[in-house]
Amino acid sequence: HAMTMMAMALAVLCGSLSVAHGWLGAAPGVAGLRAVALRVGPVPGGGDASPRLFLDTADISEWRRHIGGSGMYYGITTNPAILKACSVPCTYERLEALAMQAFDTGVEELMLQAWGETREDMVRSGRRLAGFDRRIVVKLPCTDQGFAAAKELASVGVRLCMTVCYNRKQAFAAAAIGAEYVAPYLGRMTDSGLDGVDECEAMVELIRGMGGTTRVLVASIRSADQLAELARRGCNTFTFSPAVADQLLSEPLTARDSAEFEQAARDMEAPY
Repeated sequence: HAMTMMAMALAVLCGSLSVAHGWLGAAPGVAGLRAVALRVGPVPGGGDASPRLFLDTADISEWRRHIGGSGMYYGITTNPAILKACSVPCTYERLEALAMQAFDTGVEELMLQAWGETREDMVRSGRRLAGFDRRIVVKLPCTDQGFAAAKELASVGVRLCMTVCYNRKQAFAAAAIGAEYVAPYLGRMTDSGLDGVDECEAMVELIRGMGGTTRVLVASIRSADQLAELARRGCNTFTFSPAVADQLLSEPLTARDSAEFEQAARDMEAPY
C-alpha cells in the first residue's frame, strides 16, 4: 500500500513539472528534477509586469552614486568589454569579489558573461560564475554555441540571459529554452541599419503571444528619451549606462520649480 501511495505521489509530481520539463528539453530524471528544484518560487523572467532597471557598469563608484539607497535599480549588468573599460580583471577571483560588492548595494541580480569560443568553454566558465551566488545571471551570446551551452547550463538550474540579440527569431529561441532574459542591443541594432525600437517591441509582443516569461532586457540605450519611448511601446526591462541614468533624473524645469518651492518653505520659517 505504501509503495502504491508513493507511486501516485510521484505521478502527481511529474505531472506538475511537465511544463518545466518542456523547456529543459529532457525527460524528468535526476538532472531535470534538480534544475526544477533550483527554480522553485516566483518566475523571475517575467511572471510579473513590473519594470526592472539595471545599471550597465562595473564601476563601483557609479554603483554607489546611482544605486545606494535609490530603490530604482533591480540589478547590475556587465560584460567583458565593460570589465575592460573599468579595468576589472576577468578572473574568477576578481569577479566573485565584484559580485559581493554588487550585492552589498542591495541589488537583486548581477549579470556576468561567460566566455569561450566553444560550448564546452562557455559551460565551464558559466558554471563557475553561477556558483558565486544564486543571484548571478549568466549571459551567453545568441550563437549556435551559445544556445548549446545554454541548454546544458539550464539543465542544472543556471539562470540565463541570452545576449547580443539582433532580431525576434533569436528572442524566440531564447524564450524557447527558458532563458530568464534576452538582451537586444538597441544602439548597435540602429547602427546596423535596423529599426531597433520596432524590433524590440516585436520581441516583447512575440514572447507575450507565445505565453513565455522571458524578459526582453533592452541594452545599448543611448538616451533617456529612447528609454521612455521603449517603455511607451510596452518594454519594461532596461539596462543603461551611468550617463543615461543621469539623463533620466535631469530636467531643468523641475530643478527650477523645486528650488522655488524650497525657497518659499525657508521664507515661511520651515524648520531645518
